Amino acid sequence: MTIGPFHLGEALPAGPQSSFRQRETLFTRAIRRVARVRRSFCLWAVLPAAVCVWLIWYPFGFSLGGMIEEWDLLHVLGMFPGAWNSFPGNPMSGQYAARPFQLTVYYLAHAIDPHSFLGFHIVLMSSCFLRVIAGAWIGRFLFRSRVYAAALGMLFLVFPADTQQISFRTFNISLASTLMVCGGVMTLSAFSARRRAMRAIAIVAAVALSCIATLIYEGVALLYALAPLLLYVRLGGGAGIALIRRRRGIAATWAIGPILNGAYLAYALVVVKSGYQLRVLRVNPDGSLLSAIADNAHYVLTSAAYRAFYDGWNSSWEILAHEVTNWTFFGGVALAIVGMLLLPIDGIGGRSRKYLLRCALAGLVIALLGYLPFISSRNFVYETQRTFISVAPGASIVIISMILFLSGSVRVAGVAVASLLVFLGMVAQLYQHDQYARLYTGVIRPYMAYVADKVDLSKKVHLVEDASGIGGYLNGMFVSKVAYGPASRLDDFVGQYFLCMDGMPSRSRIFQRCELREGVWILRGYDGAELHFSAGDVDEVEVGKEFDASYQAKDSRWRDLGSFSQDASVFASPPKDSYRCVVDSTWGYSRFCRGEGWSDGTPFQSGFRHQSYLVPLEPRVDLLFRLDPAPEDYTLRGQFLLPPLPDLLARLELSVNGHPIQFEAERASFRADVSRQYLLAGLNEIAFSNAVVGDAKVVLVTGVELAPNSRPASIAAGAEIPEIPVDRWLAAPGDQGYAMLGPGFSGAEPDGVWTDGEVANMRFKLPGGKVISSLVLEARPYLDESHTHFDADFVVNGELMLHRSFASPARFETIEIPVDKARIPPDGVIKVRLQIAYPSKPPTADRRDLGLFLRRFRIQ
Repeated sequence: MTIGPFHLGEALPAGPQSSFRQRETLFTRAIRRVARVRRSFCLWAVLPAAVCVWLIWYPFGFSLGGMIEEWDLLHVLGMFPGAWNSFPGNPMSGQYAARPFQLTVYYLAHAIDPHSFLGFHIVLMSSCFLRVIAGAWIGRFLFRSRVYAAALGMLFLVFPADTQQISFRTFNISLASTLMVCGGVMTLSAFSARRRAMRAIAIVAAVALSCIATLIYEGVALLYALAPLLLYVRLGGGAGIALIRRRRGIAATWAIGPILNGAYLAYALVVVKSGYQLRVLRVNPDGSLLSAIADNAHYVLTSAAYRAFYDGWNSSWEILAHEVTNWTFFGGVALAIVGMLLLPIDGIGGRSRKYLLRCALAGLVIALLGYLPFISSRNFVYETQRTFISVAPGASIVIISMILFLSGSVRVAGVAVASLLVFLGMVAQLYQHDQYARLYTGVIRPYMAYVADKVDLSKKVHLVEDASGIGGYLNGMFVSKVAYGPASRLDDFVGQYFLCMDGMPSRSRIFQRCELREGVWILRGYDGAELHFSAGDVDEVEVGKEFDASYQAKDSRWRDLGSFSQDASVFASPPKDSYRCVVDSTWGYSRFCRGEGWSDGTPFQSGFRHQSYLVPLEPRVDLLFRLDPAPEDYTLRGQFLLPPLPDLLARLELSVNGHPIQFEAERASFRADVSRQYLLAGLNEIAFSNAVVGDAKVVLVTGVELAPNSRPASIAAGAEIPEIPVDRWLAAPGDQGYAMLGPGFSGAEPDGVWTDGEVANMRFKLPGGKVISSLVLEARPYLDESHTHFDADFVVNGELMLHRSFASPARFETIEIPVDKARIPPDGVIKVRLQIAYPSKPPTADRRDLGLFLRRFRIQ
């Protein structure tokens, strides 16, 4: 096949002379027809796209629904039926002027069916379908192989790093990314087409698609570089420049796109002051946007590269190993993927290893450009789900290039590895579809259906009094869902809806405290502002603790499509006789832990460690869950983000259904025995009392598990004793070093960790077969004008090994503690106790008793 100056593949030899054709047998004609089919664009691009979309939707049908922003925008479309964009002067322009076609995507979905999410499904499915086709075209363009073209196209869609692609919350981003890639494909087609008319049509389409994509979601703008980079990869520098000169009209027309988008974005930010983007950019109050980007540059490695090339694939493997239950279905998925790669089997096009390295380098640049728009905001760096939709095209090119590079002429090995990676990606996409379908059908849909059925539309104001433990959370029944969801389901765009809860509102849990006083309802938010409504205008809907997750809507105006059942899922469902709450990771699947008094999941990142945790906002917080108890006693386990301060932890109390329980805490975990008599068939509660003391948050919870004693724990009751490397400094606040610090050490700070109190403990395991002499600490004492000296003892496995005196001025000192003279058990565990004589409180609000500030340590 030849497209313009690009020889995209080895064509079959020309047909034989007519005399030979007359002697052809039916068999040889059939062989030639099969060969033509195997070379068909429909076989290596269109068919994989259709199969991928069908596989992702088959187990769930049209069961997926709105998560958060969808309800806000559906409400806008209900109030302003002709509002198809947010250009200046239109609804929502103050918020989304920089991405005016975002509303257009919702308008299109709403126009297909305004009373269900059918239109959303159709738009998202179309986006996924087109992305595979565009990726396959690029694969054929780069690798001259239909096999790897099909693999690259499927990988564009199923790349496992993102966890929000199969979610209506980001389906506008998915479509924008697809259209931008399609714009790149059309640009390359414009340069390669032989006929002038086809070149003109292709470049006009390219500009239109790319401009529309950027106006849907400005974050994809840097993917304008995709076409120039791929042109360079295919032709090299000299030939590429020569082609651009020869097609300078095409190049000039292409440049119109980024110029128009750049000018409009500047106008939207500087003149119109698009609200959402300006809030995102205000991430560095003491510096500039460039300084914020510089501060966050290290996340390119610890977040982007780590997730794209390691953690996403590892997560997929973990899902495959631990979550899959329907192996028949996934066996069919594997066969379908292998079939898509075997049907168009051909050579690899004679690509040299140097060329493949150039492809990989270009892919890295494209992936980086897909990530860069988000790096100015630490929130986006932490919550990286949506960013990987734009990173996936470049990262996929890197991976396929490396498969070709490493497999060389061993075609079977390359196809096998490509099949495996596409399969793992498909597992990840199916899993996220499963999780979001569970969340919508098991939380959001029944909650809003219940509210909508109970609303009195003769009233102007509707108060949803929530005591279910579901309200207030971003991933539970967030305030925007209550404020706009029932109204959108009922076509009620006149009334006002409010989420009312007891407790203290905050920025992470936005709701109203509602009080009826002398015939007037008074609503107070976290900012202290008050709203007043006459009781005669107010309608109350109560959602209690016995919330029914199987509730079905009685009002017929809104149609909840699909018949997804968690019991029929292809993935494991939680056991009914146990409970497990794991706070979602930074790039997880929006799991929701039901309860009252907590913040939403808060992201934390240190190096390559990514974790989210719940922050208690009130002295008493709880977790609510349904249980069918087993006939045996249970064990309660939990994990904290960091070890709680000992004096605060001593005040923490736990109870199960009102029964106090004793617990044991070790570093960042706890364990407790729970009698079967305390557990109920139905709704249960685990409560934390004194979780907040003054301004201090006692526990930052990352996970809690309640399981029968006969069942292996999935949440560790205590961290495994880490092994320490020899002759290598470990930073005390680093992941590896901090794991060896026990009770008595305070929270990690950027440069070190303080001891807090008279005793601090370290614990680690020696490497097997290694002979060591000492433990070396680099630490600085806390000294001031009223506290000029103190002594400290260093005890190793119960034996005093060193006594040390510290005096002003305070400075970092090297402390060498003999270890070889201590009793070391066969398992090589070393327990070091630092005994500080008279630690001191600083003359500030800091209430810790400070002794030594440990910066780093090692064994030698």
